[in-house]
Amino acid sequence: MLGLVAASSTSPPLETGGVGGGAAADPAIRVVELPSLLEKKPEEWIPGNYEPFRRRIEEFERWLGEQPERTVAIVGHSQFFKAMLDLDYKFGNCEVWEMTFDAKAAAAAAARGSSDAERKGEGEDAALRGGWEGLRNVYRCDV
Repeated sequence: MLGLVAASSTSPPLETGGVGGGAAADPAIRVVELPSLLEKKPEEWIPGNYEPFRRRIEEFERWLGEQPERTVAIVGHSQFFKAMLDLDYKFGNCEVWEMTFDAKAAAAAAARGSSDAERKGEGEDAALRGGWEGLRNVYRCDV
């Protein structure tokens, strides 16, 4: 469900319909700023007080699962994505990552209380928390 299309104001119009032609793609119809995507709040950094942050992640995933679009670009803080995906590393500044999200699989994993302890890997090989898969880096800023 989650993908990316990027273009600059100097790029030619984006094409749809495959290679070699088609109508120009429609621009993004809406932009939504969600409180759940904010950086960790100071009280969420206190050891043992992780639950409010985890609830914000669950709220965001519920919201994402309710969206009609098949492709969504999400901009947020690396600490949020690290926790959401249960990674042991943070994304770098200005990096762009692509992955898919299945809300039904996420809900089923949460209902099972599935353990992620056996997951291993890093970067594009990382095994992700229930509902997320296919982590792939599409842009890295080397400044």
